[in-house]
Amino acid sequence: MGQNPIYRNQRLQSKLAEMDADVTAITDGSTVRTGAVKNSDNAGTVGAATVTAVEYGDGTNHVTVLTLASFIVGAPEASANKAFGNKIYSFPEGVHLHEVSYFTLGLTQTGVTSDKPDIGVGSVKGTGSIAVLNDGTMEDYITGQTWAVALDGTAQIVGPVGAKAGILTGISLSTAASVKDVFLNAADGWHASVTGNLVASGTIVLIWKTMV
Repeated sequence: MGQNPIYRNQRLQSKLAEMDADVTAITDGSTVRTGAVKNSDNAGTVGAATVTAVEYGDGTNHVTVLTLASFIVGAPEASANKAFGNKIYSFPEGVHLHEVSYFTLGLTQTGVTSDKPDIGVGSVKGTGSIAVLNDGTMEDYITGQTWAVALDGTAQIVGPVGAKAGILTGISLSTAASVKDVFLNAADGWHASVTGNLVASGTIVLIWKTMV
């Protein structure tokens, strides 16, 4: 005998409800890939003890969610132009395609909160007596952004944005010989009253694909 049609319909409705919930979870814009599968296959490594990573994907397609907790970006120099940075992540060896980046970060600075540093994400650590991140490699993942909020922990959101040079060019297409490190960098003509370190807390998301 065939299955009771009422029972079949109930099962179908239940399955459709589950599928709808799954799709809603994955596309929910209020959270980062809620409902997606955690998978650290072919993933990279964090750059500091104050950075944690949650990896989503299937070992080929990756969404890397980095959480920064009182992460030291570097030490400003009072009344001087200075760039600095610190490593947040390293991609694994091999070839990968970097698709898009995003961050929501709050910055804090002792002594003064009114500075407007240039903040970017790059494959090379920020350095030099400069007030903006004018070397492309210091900001090739996320172009330097003039900070628009106070350095008191207030969050600023940037992205999602593609790599600075564009798709399949520059750091977007990372070959086996490419630099695999990712840095959060800052530069400014720092205020005379700054002391201590520039500190970041929040989330940086990297979306990329393993090729080889």
